[in-house]
Amino acid sequence: MSIQAPRYAEVSRALAKDRFWLKYGPWAALGSFVGQGVFLGPLFAPEAPLLLWAIVSAVGALFAGGLALTLRGLQRRAIEAASVGVDAWMAQRRARIDTELKNLATLLWLFPAMAVAMAATAFLMRDKGLPGVVTLLFAAGVNLGMTVYLARTRRPRLLRERAELEVAP
Repeated sequence: MSIQAPRYAEVSRALAKDRFWLKYGPWAALGSFVGQGVFLGPLFAPEAPLLLWAIVSAVGALFAGGLALTLRGLQRRAIEAASVGVDAWMAQRRARIDTELKNLATLLWLFPAMAVAMAATAFLMRDKGLPGVVTLLFAAGVNLGMTVYLARTRRPRLLRERAELEVAP
């Protein structure tokens, strides 16, 4: 029994971590899109800022809904694997970590590319007014911040968790 106790603790800790993203991830995504629409609407469509805000917000709602469904499916599969047994859960978690690492590799070039595109757009639109330039530069900074977070925090955590799952008894 002493061998199984740490494994069950790992399962509960990982499921608790997933619950945070399941609960707040879609709301954060929706808030991000709605907020961007508020600032970018007057910048890119001064004649109809409300229409652009509505479009960006609708895209955000679709993105948040898709994210919520994806996260719930992942949680359901993790709970099913955990109910079958800890070994099945660990195998499922290892596969999920590998998928997350592949997705992370894509994000680590996509976020900087988006930051460069936003900074270039801010430069090209500098004659449209300071609020738009500041908004785009802020968004570029957020993308660079996400890159740093993913590279310095998220990736090492995933690698550490994968290594711990590999050496688990």
